[in-house]
Amino acid sequence: MNVCTGIFAGVCVMVAASAPAADGADTDAAPGRIDLPHAGISLALPDGYTLEAAPEASVLLRGVPAAPSGAPVSVSLSAVLTNEETTAGACAERMYAELSENIDFRELERLKRLDARIAGSPGVMEVLSYVTSGEATVALRGLWLRDVPGGEKLCYVLSAETSEENRGALTAVFRSVLASLKVTEIRSPAALPVRPWDASVTDVAAGYRLAVPLGWYVAKRFDGTVLAQSDYRAGGAPGRRASVSVTVADAEQTPRAFLDFCQRRSKQLHSTEPETVSTTDAELGGRAAVQRVLLPAAGEASGAASSATPSIVVHRAAIVARGGQPRAYSLLVMVRTDDASVAERVAEQVAEGFAFLETAATQPDEDGGPRAED
Repeated sequence: MNVCTGIFAGVCVMVAASAPAADGADTDAAPGRIDLPHAGISLALPDGYTLEAAPEASVLLRGVPAAPSGAPVSVSLSAVLTNEETTAGACAERMYAELSENIDFRELERLKRLDARIAGSPGVMEVLSYVTSGEATVALRGLWLRDVPGGEKLCYVLSAETSEENRGALTAVFRSVLASLKVTEIRSPAALPVRPWDASVTDVAAGYRLAVPLGWYVAKRFDGTVLAQSDYRAGGAPGRRASVSVTVADAEQTPRAFLDFCQRRSKQLHSTEPETVSTTDAELGGRAAVQRVLLPAAGEASGAASSATPSIVVHRAAIVARGGQPRAYSLLVMVRTDDASVAERVAEQVAEGFAFLETAATQPDEDGGPRAED
């Protein structure tokens, strides 16, 4: 099969030439660059690409052509902390083994592998083929490591994939992104601004839309949506986390009363009561809301992977009628910081990306149920 020759032609030159930017360099100055300082990396996607919401914690970004002609070439960048492997080759072997056990990938085959320098570090490049979602697919990916505080290593994985019949377009896309890679300082998420972009999560049934900030990943729960951003300086635990949940409210319940109820419920579940830093009037999606800043008891919000830095929680709630019934819309933002003003700033920036789907959120339809408009 001559796919390897075609895909690798010219790529090795690009790999060898790529070099890391100096820490603190202005890597976001060029138009179209995507800077991910919490992961210490920046890159540029080809013209005409748009970002999709990252579906899991390990995925830093996923890009696809905005208006593809034929089968598109998708690009993804992932990062995984490891304290076991010492080489990119070892990481590649582990990830290949994991992929071979994934039932969504059949007929997996490694067509080619070679050692190369990527972003100025020793790495591995490989060509894979597999069948996923019933389609024969070919992927080109590069893996490389860097040290992070705490003695761990961060393994980056840059991947481009497309259908077997469209493999001729794969090399150019991969080379373009590969040449744009710049390694930067890994920064704490708490120190970074929240930068929303065009991707959003829409829950038609619950009647809201939430913008997904750049560099955050998305998870759906039975009771709502969770967004988070990993802190690679603290073992990969969420450095910032936001969740939206919707529950039925009592007929006369106010946002402040709902927050009081949540605090009592937390005490029942955890046998401790968070310390209230402040309670203020606020807005959520243009509706009257109340915001409470809380300092949780040890271990309550930070989780087992927490560092010495506490997690401050900002809880914002609004009561909005939906389908003729009052609902409590709850935005809960957690930031690993010891500065309440930092947590409040993050919560305000996340809240700016929240919007009600007006018809579904505020009006009953003819039979009393919700009527959604996206």
